[in-house]
Amino acid sequence: MTGFLVRDHRLQVPVDWADPQRLGTLDLFARELVDPARDSEDLPLLLFLQGGPGGAGPRPMPGGGWWTTALKTHRVVLLDQRGTGRSSRVDARSLASFGDARAAADRLTCYRADAIVQDAEHLRATVCGGRRWATLGQSYGGFITMAYLSRHPEALTACLVTGGLPG
Repeated sequence: MTGFLVRDHRLQVPVDWADPQRLGTLDLFARELVDPARDSEDLPLLLFLQGGPGGAGPRPMPGGGWWTTALKTHRVVLLDQRGTGRSSRVDARSLASFGDARAAADRLTCYRADAIVQDAEHLRATVCGGRRWATLGQSYGGFITMAYLSRHPEALTACLVTGGLPG
């Protein structure tokens, strides 16, 4: 394989999954990678959950990285978790736009691991046709994987964790 096919996915998700009308929506971005020679195949899905918190999904380049191995057997989905990357970002400027400190803190409670799991479930349902997938969680992504296992074990075929869990 000399490269990979890239599909970008953009979705709207509620800021607050518990009360979807309360705070409106945010943009969620994910990137799907597949070996071009295997694009028509029904390959298993692998969702990568980046560490951080606050880390965007990696921006892969052909010929390097763990995805080169993963793409031999899987479609790889790289999620920019809410607040990071090409998803609606949270930074000093956006925090100021949320209003006072109490309003900003209230909004930030909607950026926890449980909300990221709901985002992933929405992505899986709308973009991946509800197909089950494996997760690869790096550091904080491993913590999200554990949250995923506790909330939606039926959605997962396997879970791989690289760090992020106490011994």
